[in-house]
Parts: sequence; C-alpha cells; structure tokens
Amino acid sequence: MGSYNFNRNDRDEFNAFPALYGRGSERGQNLSLNLVQTTAGGLLHNLRVRWNRNRSRRLNPFAYQANVSSDLGIRNTSTAPIDFGLPQIQFTNYTSLSDGSSFVNVRETHSVSDSLQLTFAGHHFRFGGEMAWNRRNQLGNPEGAGVQVFAGVATSAYASGRPVAGTGYDFADFLLGRAQSSRIQYGNSDHYLRAPEYSLFINDNWRIHSRLTLQWGLRYEYVAPWEELYDRMANLDVAPGFLAAATVFPGSQGPYSGIVPRALIRDDRNNLAPRVALALRLRSGRTASVLRANYGVFYPQESYTAMAGELISQPPFGFAIQETVAGQDFLPIESAFSGNLEEEVPNTYAVDPHFRLATVQTWNLSLQQSLPRNFFLSLGYAGSRGTGLELLRAPNRLRDGILRISDTAQFLFLTPGASSYFHGLQVLAVRRVRSGFRLNLRYEYGKSLDNAATLSGGGRVVAQNDDDLSSEWGPSNLDRRHSLRLGGFYELPFGDRHRWLRDRGILSSIFSNWFLNTSLTVNSGRFLTARVLGNQINNSGSASQASERASATGLPVMLPASQRSTGAWFNTAAFRLPDPGSFGDAGRNTIQGPGSWTVDLNLARSIPLGGEGMRLILQAEATNLLNHVNYTGLNSIVNSRGFGQITSVSEMRRIQLRLRFMF
Repeated sequence: MGSYNFNRNDRDEFNAFPALYGRGSERGQNLSLNLVQTTAGGLLHNLRVRWNRNRSRRLNPFAYQANVSSDLGIRNTSTAPIDFGLPQIQFTNYTSLSDGSSFVNVRETHSVSDSLQLTFAGHHFRFGGEMAWNRRNQLGNPEGAGVQVFAGVATSAYASGRPVAGTGYDFADFLLGRAQSSRIQYGNSDHYLRAPEYSLFINDNWRIHSRLTLQWGLRYEYVAPWEELYDRMANLDVAPGFLAAATVFPGSQGPYSGIVPRALIRDDRNNLAPRVALALRLRSGRTASVLRANYGVFYPQESYTAMAGELISQPPFGFAIQETVAGQDFLPIESAFSGNLEEEVPNTYAVDPHFRLATVQTWNLSLQQSLPRNFFLSLGYAGSRGTGLELLRAPNRLRDGILRISDTAQFLFLTPGASSYFHGLQVLAVRRVRSGFRLNLRYEYGKSLDNAATLSGGGRVVAQNDDDLSSEWGPSNLDRRHSLRLGGFYELPFGDRHRWLRDRGILSSIFSNWFLNTSLTVNSGRFLTARVLGNQINNSGSASQASERASATGLPVMLPASQRSTGAWFNTAAFRLPDPGSFGDAGRNTIQGPGSWTVDLNLARSIPLGGEGMRLILQAEATNLLNHVNYTGLNSIVNSRGFGQITSVSEMRRIQLRLRFMF
C-alpha cells in the first residue's frame, strides 16, 4: 500500500497599523509505503517507510527590503536581510506593537518501522521497533530585531532612588525614547539541526478469561538532543552553587563538567515506558458493566526543540543581550542593545548539561454500564504525575547591587527540577444511535498543580525568587476545573426508509439525506497570576526577569457573579504592590479567568451520483452559532491602569459553506 499527500496554504496577516502587515505560507508533504505479509507459523509482518516534510514561511514588510532598524539609528540589530524589521515594543497598559519576525522553517523526518504480530493460546503479541532521522533547517532569528520594554521609569517621580508607585506612564516613555529593559538574540541566519530517535516495543493483549482481558507492554525510547550540523551552538558550564560560569561549545573542555558533547547536554538513554491495562466484565447482557483500569509512563520530547532554538544564537556564535536598568536609569531606544558588551561571559541562556526528559505517569479507572433504551454511562477517575519537568531559573541576580557571578551577564538557566499533579473525575453518558438520533455528554472536574516553567503549551514562567523555588507551586497554566461537552447527531426523518416524504417526488428529493450535528461546549476559566510590571517591575531590586508577583491583602480574590463586569472581573483589592525591596507573597495563578460557552452546528447533505461510490457533500458549518461573547483576555498586572479589566474576546459567529465531491 502507498499514499502521498500534498497541501499548501497562503495567508495575509493584518496589523492594527496597516503598514506592518505580514505574509505567510505552509506547505506539507507526506509519503507512506506499507508492506503487510502473512508468513509461515501465523506471523503477520508489517513494514512501513515514511517521509514527512513541512515548510513554514513568514515575512514581514521589511524582510529582504530595508534594514529599517539601522535606518532609524538603532544599533546592534541583526544585519541578515531576513531579520530586517522593527524591535518589538512592549508596554504595561497597552498591547505589544510588532511587525512579527520573519522566518523559513523546514521540518523533515525519515522513518522506518517494522513489527511482527503473533496470536496463540489467548495471547495477541506485537513487537517491533522504529528508526527515525529528524532534520530542522531554520532561516531567521526570532529576536533578530530585539525587544524593548517601556514601563514609565523615565517619567516617574522618585523617592530614595526608587520610582513612586502610581507615577510614570509607559507610553510617555516610548514617546521620549526611553526603555526600561531590552533583550535581543541572533546569530547566523541559517541553522541546521539534526537528531535521530529509536524505539523498541513489545505488547501483549492477553485474554485470560471470557470476562478478563489484560494488556501489557514495554517500550524503550531514545530521542537524541538536537545537534547543529556545523556545531554553532553554545552553553554555559556553571560551577556548583552558581559561583562561576564559562562559555562552552561542542567538543570543548568545560572547566566544571568536562568534555562537552555535540548537543551540549548528555544523552538520556534510560527511558523505559511500561504500560498496563485491565478490562473486567462484571455483568453480561443488555445491562452489561465493565471495569477498566490502565497505567502508563511517557516521556514528552518538546523540551529538546525549545532549548536548541535558544542555544544556536548564543555567543560566541551569536549576539545576545538581556538588560534591565535600576534606579533612575533608562535605555535610549537607539542604544538599548548595547549593554553587557563588557561582560566576559555575555550568554543569556543556559541548560543544565545533565538535563533529562520529563517523566509523566498517567492512570485511569472507570466503570462502564450499559443501560436500557440504548443508553451508556461511564464514571471514571484520571490522574497523572509529572517529574523532572522544566524549571526556568534566573540564578545570576543582583544582591545588594552586585551580581552573584560578577563577570557574567544575567542569564536564564533551564533545569529539570519541577513536578506536577493532576486529578480528575470524568462522566460520559451516551445515547446510542436509534431512529437516526444520537446524544453524548462528557463532563470532567479536575485540578492540575505544578511549579513548572511550561506545561502543555503554557507560557514560559521564570521563578520569581531563585532562593525560594517552593513558592512557585500553584495551579497550572492549563488548569481548568470544569469542562462540559454536549453533542448530538440527527438524521432528518425525510425520504426513503424514514417517517415522512417516503414517496419519490420533488419534496422528497429536496429534504432527504440531511444530517445535523450540534455541540455545546462549556469551560470554566483558566488561572492567571497577579504580576508587577510598569515602573515597579524591579521592585525587589534583583532584576528578576519580569517575574515578580504582587502581594496578597487577605481579601477574597473572586467577586460574586452578580458583581463581575468587563471593568472589574475580580476583586482588585485582594492584591497590592509588594513592600519596596521585597518579593510579593501572592501565589502563582490565584486569579480565575472568565469561563466560556459556545454552540456549534453542522448541517450536511449527501447526494449520491451516478458512478459507484460517487457523491456530492453539501455543508453549512456555524461556529459560535448564538454569537455569544466569550472573554479571553484579562489584565492581571497589579500596577496597570487596567488592572482587573477584560481586554479581549474570542471569535464571534462564523458561517462557512462547503461543497465536496467524493469518488
């Protein structure tokens, strides 16, 4: 068997400032060849060869056209034509201004997998393995034009050398050209990352008894960290206790860790993943009930890609600056990327050389019950435990105005030191198809806690106080306590074999073969952190990477539903600015954001045509059919003028009409 798939899409991107538009495109190709053989002895052999290639391209209006930053007198931005553009401008009271970075990314994978299946004496064995070669070619630097943050420090009143809360204005600082912090990172505009991966597995589906089935398996995974084809990557070799640091690159000798591997971190070769599942039929017949349980271990691989993207643009193969001013200082726009040049070790990002992939354990237990009149009910519990998750630290901070490592720039340090828990109760109720009608309901109540820098796509979080990492524990960025989905399918009762319009005729032809799908999705809000930015962004005096939190006053955080509005979604009096020179004591993610509900509908008709298997599909698809306003943005910056206010909404009603020909 073989298959090939090609897809491409092009898009225009619009900006609040029309001149800062962008253009993008994606192109994907997939090729799969599969050989299935039945061999002597009842073995089933399955060999598969796959090739996948995806190219993403995005250009802002300046790429390859004009070095606009240089023309404006802004120094030390990237001179690669694909990186031409404006610095990203960030505020406290306004959304960011950006023309978007330009890039061309190509991701390519070649893989070969082989497996054998054998059935005997109630066992269904399957065992095999896979080899894959991964390539990522990248053109462009995400922060080649840099980022400048305006916080109101230049227009603030000062007392004892510190900005006075409630004074200063971020946009006024911007008009004066006086930034509070900046960062930039770029190297060669082209990067070529390579990494192999291998896996072996064995799985047995064992029917122990007519009522009991046990499935067990063991999988071994080796995923190599990314290497750059020309070894243009750099890391920091850090002494114990963060007392010293030195720049290292592939093949060099680190003063504290020895010879540095090509990927800059050690291989992780211990990833054994056991899985086991059990199904026990408690009762048979029309009211059958089944007890199911399972447990598994997994090793998420996303960490390697993110860290490689940071390490390929570090000195000496790149230019990196991360600077936050103190006191009444400020950074002029034109020279905001000129700091730290005197540092002997200018690197701004490092990874623990003994970094290991996170381990995630999951388990489920459910009782499934068939009910009269085609109903089905499942009650379950789901849990997970993550260990060795990403923890992002900023260990080289100011103490009494002095950096811990005096000759080294402030840097972020990624280490596998975080963990997570999730517990959830799940309910599934289904009314199986009867008379052309099906209904299903899925509800989950869950709670997720962690102290991780990133979890399942959540934004990066730098630990507020490197000397008190335990204070990072709190609800996960993805924590959503309640989730409900109600869906239905209905085959309209018109035409042949249905209740109405059975006779052939014009009305029967018009109204027959229509199908209706509808769904209601309801979610409670995600959690946010009360943060300190603006001219108080460095309230502790430690230059803590914009990670400082507010202090709690002890008042309730959430307002009664009758008192919530777009101008005050939660009780802003529950938070205050921390005392000068100290970190805030409010926890992470203590503000629950607004929930959402949406009704979607899909109406389709299938029209048989003359040829065998040929038909025409008509579809009308509506998302957010009732045009309900779902709030998505909430200002949680304690010293912002919009603290507690709703800032954005999700997409409103959209209707699409589709025509599809199938053959």
